[in-house]
Amino acid sequence: MIAKLAPIVGAGGRAPNLRSNRVEQWHADTLDGLWSIDRLEDAATTWEVTHVSGFPGGSCYGSMRRARAAIA
Repeated sequence: MIAKLAPIVGAGGRAPNLRSNRVEQWHADTLDGLWSIDRLEDAATTWEVTHVSGFPGGSCYGSMRRARAAIA
């Protein structure tokens, strides 16, 4: 089953990972502008999803895909 993912725009903090030869990403916003998805600039860190309204707290997910699926 393919999970529905929240569309994202404005992905930032992209850089190539020299060990894995993949592009690492550290920030994205959803297309509707309601959610921000971030992580520290370090490999193997979790993604934090926060509502842009400034509501305190957030949820953490192990991958960008899981974070997008959680808010879709």
